[in-house]
Amino acid sequence: MRGRPQLPVAPAAIGRLIDSYAEGLIEKPEFEPRIADLRRRAARLEAEVNAQQAAEEQVRSLQRVIGQLDLFAAMVHDRLADADWSTKRDIICTLVKRIEVAELDCAKGDKLSAQALGDITETIVSLSA
Repeated sequence: MRGRPQLPVAPAAIGRLIDSYAEGLIEKPEFEPRIADLRRRAARLEAEVNAQQAAEEQVRSLQRVIGQLDLFAAMVHDRLADADWSTKRDIICTLVKRIEVAELDCAKGDKLSAQALGDITETIVSLSA
């Protein structure tokens, strides 16, 4: 942010203005508004720097959270592959609020294969995510 390099400039300008007033180069009516403006400018620049630092810290914090979330997701994915059907069912029931069953176009007596059932389960889980 360009406020950072300017931050040391504001106190230096205030110091020079005070020196000019002390040496009698400028009069009090000219000095007072100028010193007030410089002090407001210094306060504004400091506030901008603080806001920028806070924003940068928030970005770093979010990056850490996202990294931890990625790690958590990888752990869940790995452990879900080894989970038994009951555990998977409990997880699906926790994640899915409502399940709608549509009619399947199949002949009487057809059975769903384990692969088809797994595909349906994957679809349900991906829809709830």
